[in-house]
Amino acid sequence: MDFELEELAGASCVHSGKKILVATDATHCTKCGRAVLQKHKDEHESKCSGAGAIKRVAHDYDEEPPVEWTTKVIGFVATGVFVAALGGGLMMASPEQPPGELAKPMPTKKLGAGFGLMALGAVVGVAGFSSERKKQLAKK
Repeated sequence: MDFELEELAGASCVHSGKKILVATDATHCTKCGRAVLQKHKDEHESKCSGAGAIKRVAHDYDEEPPVEWTTKVIGFVATGVFVAALGGGLMMASPEQPPGELAKPMPTKKLGAGFGLMALGAVVGVAGFSSERKKQLAKK
């Protein structure tokens, strides 16, 4: 079968139209893939033409397709993480000090640049992912 099978519990029997309450009471037709009660399976399959196969069944009204990790999506996320990591590394690097001297405070410019790069990385990653995800959802 080259199609997705519908959920048994909660579906309607393709033969009788009755609601299937328990998945063990039903099965899928081997010709069309639709849900059918066990007691009607043989009768349905003898008359089934195989038409009406389920291509895709939504399980919820707000179901969204999974994210497609294209090279653009991966590029935006990886660039954002890289820039944020540069900012974190800049903030972690301390100035060279000889042993026995008091620690020097972090220069304000360096601290600001580190936080700025981390924020820029977050914006690039999130904005890039969001714009590409909107394009993916618009296609569907």
